[in-house]
Amino acid sequence: MLRIKDIVSYEDFSNIAWLCALGARVCYTKKNLFELLKESKLTQKDQTKEFLLRLCSYKHFSVFSHAFTYKSLSPQEAVYIGAKYFKTYWNENTPDIIGISLRHYLEDLSEEERDIAIEKIIELNANIEPSIVESLENVHLVYISREYYGYVVFYLEDISRVLTHQLVRHTFLNFSQRSQRYVLQFPKKKDLPRPDMMIIPPSIKTNKDALDIFLKAVKQSEDAYIELVNMGIPAEDARFLLPHGQKTNIVVSAPIPHMMDFISKRTEKGAQWEIRDVAFKMKELLENH
Repeated sequence: MLRIKDIVSYEDFSNIAWLCALGARVCYTKKNLFELLKESKLTQKDQTKEFLLRLCSYKHFSVFSHAFTYKSLSPQEAVYIGAKYFKTYWNENTPDIIGISLRHYLEDLSEEERDIAIEKIIELNANIEPSIVESLENVHLVYISREYYGYVVFYLEDISRVLTHQLVRHTFLNFSQRSQRYVLQFPKKKDLPRPDMMIIPPSIKTNKDALDIFLKAVKQSEDAYIELVNMGIPAEDARFLLPHGQKTNIVVSAPIPHMMDFISKRTEKGAQWEIRDVAFKMKELLENH
C-alpha cells in the first residue's frame, strides 16, 4: 500500500519550515508580523527545531500544512494519494502530479522518524531568513511558489472574527489563527471599551448614535468577561460572550488554484465589505508575483 513517506522526504521541505513555525506562533502572541519574523523560534536553528518537535509531541500537526511540495508519480498512484489524503492537490489536467504538505508527511511517520525528519529539515533551513514578499496594508504575502500549480501563504492582520468565520468556510484552505483563549485583546481592567481592538463597520463608525450603541454593548460584554475571569471562570469559558468584531490575525495557505477560487467568490459584489477588501488585496499581491 502506497504511503506518503514512500513519496516525499525531508529534502522536499528544504526552505519552508519557518512557515510552520510562523503558523504556530501566530496562535499564541500579540506581536505583529514584523516582530514575529525576528523571533528566535523562527530565526535560530536550535530553537526552531525544539519548537517544531514540541508541536509534534502535542500532535499539533495542522501548522505543518503551510509547507507544501509537488511530486511526479504514475497517474494511478497520484489519484490514489489524492483520494486517500485530505487536502492533497490533484488536477485532472496533470494526472501524474500530486501536491503534498509537510503535515501529510509527518503524520505518516513514527515518533522516532518524525524527530529525525524535523532535525534534518531544520539543518536544510539553517540559512533561510524569514521575510515578507510584499504587503498591502494588513494583508501580507509571506511565501509564494509557482512550481506546478504553486502554493501561497498569506498573513492577515487586524481582521475581525466575523471575517475569519467566513474564511474558514473555504475548507480546502489551511488556517492558523490567533487564539482568543490565550491572547487577550484588552487588559484585565475596566477602562474599556478599546475601539482600537475592534473592527467597527463603516456603517456604524460614520453614524454617531449607532457608534454609541455599539461601543456601549462592547463595553458591557468586556466588563462581564473581566468579572467572570475574576470570579475564577476559565478564560476559555468567559470568552463565549466576547464580540465577534474583536481583531485577530491568521495565517492562511493553499495551492494557488484553491486560493484563486476563494478570491473569485469573495470579490463578488455580494461578499461582505471586510472579506471582499481582503480578497482584492490578495488578488493584487498574487498578480504582482
